[in-house]
Amino acid sequence: MSDSYKALIYKRLVGYVSRSALELLTLELERVKKIGFDTSRCGYILRQNYGLPCACELARYDPRMIPVQEIHVMWTRLSFSNVSSSQPEG
Repeated sequence: MSDSYKALIYKRLVGYVSRSALELLTLELERVKKIGFDTSRCGYILRQNYGLPCACELARYDPRMIPVQEIHVMWTRLSFSNVSSSQPEG
């Protein structure tokens, strides 16, 4: 995992959501620096298209940790531990 995901804001997400979701959130966090809390400039693109918190939502989190429940279930980590193959080995 990238060192950039060791930041406090990702603490609740690493190991629970996909790396792709973390990458999208990283880009959106850059937008927070430009638009902050301004909902008129946000556009809610990430929320509407990907089910991830958009810039104006990210700006509100305190202590700036993104809650897992704000991430759409499609981004959660898959587990293959209970999957069995229907094909015989050999």
